Amino acid sequence: LKSQLCDSKAKRAATRSKIYGMTLMKNPASLWITLNFADTDDPIVQILAGEEIDMDHFFATAGPDRTQRAINTASNPFAAAQYFHMSVIMVLEELYGISVNRYHRITRQTGIFGCVAGYIGMVEAQGRGSLHLHLLLWLEGAPTSTQMQEMLGTESFRKKMCSFIRSAITAHQLSKDQRRAFGIIDRHLQQNLGGQNPEQLLMLMMGSGGVGKSKVIEMVTSLFQLRNCSHKLAKTALTGIAATNIEGYMLHWWGALP
Repeated sequence: LKSQLCDSKAKRAATRSKIYGMTLMKNPASLWITLNFADTDDPIVQILAGEEIDMDHFFATAGPDRTQRAINTASNPFAAAQYFHMSVIMVLEELYGISVNRYHRITRQTGIFGCVAGYIGMVEAQGRGSLHLHLLLWLEGAPTSTQMQEMLGTESFRKKMCSFIRSAITAHQLSKDQRRAFGIIDRHLQQNLGGQNPEQLLMLMMGSGGVGKSKVIEMVTSLFQLRNCSHKLAKTALTGIAATNIEGYMLHWWGALP
């Protein structure tokens, strides 16, 4: 029974066992994807929370203002969970070609990544309570690790990989708020390293999933490395997956909390 209880140690152990089994059967996963929807600003969440919004005649300023949207979402977690569940189903069906009926029977069609041979997902809640999904996908026909190593040894395949990377990956430009936050940290670090002993910096960066908080942490990490003071930086998170995403530690472990 414990293995069926969400967020239990037994559930996590059972999921890890499934991942190990899939890896033995299908080789390592082809893709690791995180689905994180901005529920606070989505009008569908507001409708599920009871707001009257005409989606057939929708316009940008329809519905409540930003503050009231946040209040509606926070006070109605069931509406947010409904939206999350519906969005995940649409992504699986429309983008990945995966459909699951009421009897848990899975049908597959060719999606944007080809045909999915298998998938395993784990839902996690952020600090503010919103849900997101970490998903592993195994693709049909994907090369094994050995095959990939052999192909990377050929000039023609390396050129194809370089061409794909250039077309698919672009540099990330910090937004105005991200630059402001990074600048504050940079100035404080320079003062600290210069022996000026500035007052302790207490700064809180807030925002829904996907707004770029982790990107700022990544840039700050690079900054400390550039200044040769990585030993002064500690990165912690409340959950294991979040800590892994920022290459940090779980807060209770780092702080030796009981």
